[in-house]
Amino acid sequence: MKIMIDISGHGLGHLAQISPLVHEFRSRDREVRFFVQSKFDHSTLSRFLGEPIERASDTQDLGLVMLGPSTVDVERSYNEYAGLHSRFDGVVDLQAHRLKDCGTELLISDISYVSLAGAARAGIPAYAVCSLHWGEVVRQYFGEREQVAGILAEIMDAYNGAARFFVPCPRQSVPDVERQTHVGLMARHWAKPTKAEILARAGMTGSRYLGLIGFGGIPHGLPALALPRMANWAWIIPDALIGQVETQNRGDIAPLGRLGSIDYLDILASCDLVLTKTGYSTFAECVTYGVPCLFLSRPDWPEAPEIERFMEVGGYGLPLSLRELTGRRWFGKAERLLADRRPAVKPTGHVEIADRIFADLGLSCINPT
Repeated sequence: MKIMIDISGHGLGHLAQISPLVHEFRSRDREVRFFVQSKFDHSTLSRFLGEPIERASDTQDLGLVMLGPSTVDVERSYNEYAGLHSRFDGVVDLQAHRLKDCGTELLISDISYVSLAGAARAGIPAYAVCSLHWGEVVRQYFGEREQVAGILAEIMDAYNGAARFFVPCPRQSVPDVERQTHVGLMARHWAKPTKAEILARAGMTGSRYLGLIGFGGIPHGLPALALPRMANWAWIIPDALIGQVETQNRGDIAPLGRLGSIDYLDILASCDLVLTKTGYSTFAECVTYGVPCLFLSRPDWPEAPEIERFMEVGGYGLPLSLRELTGRRWFGKAERLLADRRPAVKPTGHVEIADRIFADLGLSCINPT
C-alpha cells in the first residue's frame, strides 16, 4: 500500500504525534510505502518515522507564525490564511494531482485540511489525526475578521470530507467535525532511559536528578530563563537556548549538543522533570514515561483547557506563568510533583487508529512482523 502522510510543520508536536501510527502500520505490513508531505528535512523525518520513507513535497499546511513558544503573530498568520484561501480551489486541485501522481492509496493528515480536500477531489480515502484542528485555531485568533466565515467554511468542509477524524486522549472532542472518533493517548513509546550515560556525556556524573528544558521545536522569543542552583540536579537545555539561560559559572547546565547521538526521546524518558510549554506531544510523552512537567500555560490555545486539566488532575504537571518561569521561585511546584510522582501510562491511540483504518478499508496484515 502507498500511504501519503501530511504533517504540519508547526513545531515538532505533529511529527511526534503521528510517529507511533506510522510505526504501527510498519509492524502490520512490512511492504507499506510511505510518502511524506512536510517542511522537515529527510533526516528529521527519518528520526521520527523510521525508514524507508520518501519525501514527496512540502506540506500546504500553514500552522501559525510564532513570535515565541506561546506567542502568535496574529497579523502575519491571518494574512497567510487570507492569501491561501484567495486561491484555495487551485491549491486543492494541485494537491489532488500530487496525490494521484504518487499513486496514493490512502492519506493520513495531521492536520492539513488542504491535503484532505485534495484527497476528496481525487477520490482517495483520507483520515485526519490530531488533538485539534486549524478551524478552531482560526476562529480563536481571527474570528472577528470579515473574511473568516468563508475561510472557516472551506476549512471545515475539508475536515468533514475525511472518513474519520481521530481525536486522541485527553481531548474528548473537537468542534464542528462530523465524523470524529475518540482514541487513547498517542505518544512515542520506545525510549530507552539512560540517565547515567547522559550525565556522563554532560560531564555531570555527580548529579542524582536530571531536568530538561524543551519548547516543542519553537525556542525563539523567550526572555532569559533563570534556573535555580539545586544540589544533585543537572539540566539539559536545547542548543538554541544558549544565551537565553544564565549559564555563567554553571557546571550543572549542559547543551543538548554535548550529548551526541543520544535521542531526544531517550533523554526525556530519563528525566526527573521537564520544563516546557502546553502542547499535546510533550505532555503525552511525559505521561507515557511518568516524568513530571512544569508548563508555560497557554490560555488562548484551543486544546489547552482539556490537556492542561488532564495534566493537573492526573498529577503529571502544573502550570507556570511567564513570570514564574523567568524567576527562581518555581521549584516549589516541582517539589510537589516529585513528592508524588505518578506512574507511567501506556499509549494505545496508534493501535486503535490502525485497527479502525484496517477495518474500514478491509485490509489485513499481509506481512506482520
